[in-house]
Amino acid sequence: MTGFNNVNHNDKPADIDKGIEAILKALHAKIPGVKVILVNILPSGHHNHVIHETNKLLARHEDRKTVFSLDLTHVFEESPEKINTKLYVGDQIHLVKEGYVLWQKAMEPLFTKLLGAQEGVHHPWIAQERNDAHHKARHQMLVAESKAHGPQEKVIFLGASSVEHWGIDGKELWDKHYAPRHAYNYGINGDRTEHVLWRIAHGELDGVKAKLVVLIIGMKSKRQK
Repeated sequence: MTGFNNVNHNDKPADIDKGIEAILKALHAKIPGVKVILVNILPSGHHNHVIHETNKLLARHEDRKTVFSLDLTHVFEESPEKINTKLYVGDQIHLVKEGYVLWQKAMEPLFTKLLGAQEGVHHPWIAQERNDAHHKARHQMLVAESKAHGPQEKVIFLGASSVEHWGIDGKELWDKHYAPRHAYNYGINGDRTEHVLWRIAHGELDGVKAKLVVLIIGMKSKRQK
């Protein structure tokens, strides 16, 4: 994030945008292939209209390949162009600790996605996508199943391998005790809590009118040694 000092220096939005574009070009020339999270200029108690105009220009640099835009305006404003003063120190420019906490939480999903779960620290309470073929295929199957049978699904078993294997090792018991009660298996082998959160946020339970959810998850969240 950069640009506020330019705003305070009375530079025009178009000129600030040009400066940031030059920084992006310099970064990619110096470190080919590097990914950049371009955070918008944070709202301030000063020149906020100019900040908004500049941020509109900055958004055009996002290509979702090497530049990823992160707009935090909604995090720090309580209404259009009015900052939440509780998140700022007295100058209404710099953040208090709670402001940084909110910044970290807002940036974490994109940060982790770009850096990779193995290199970064994962948070079990923040949704995270898996990229393996089995997960992608089963997730798409479950999304389709929800679209096709959502209103008829009365019971959802949600979790990881322990749930998915009801359809393999526990199939006889499933067919006898649960299938007649309109139970559906939403288990995906290898999932941790953050992956289930991602699945919920990406359509798996859309349209489902279940009366009961059986949730078993967490074993894969244990630290691997």
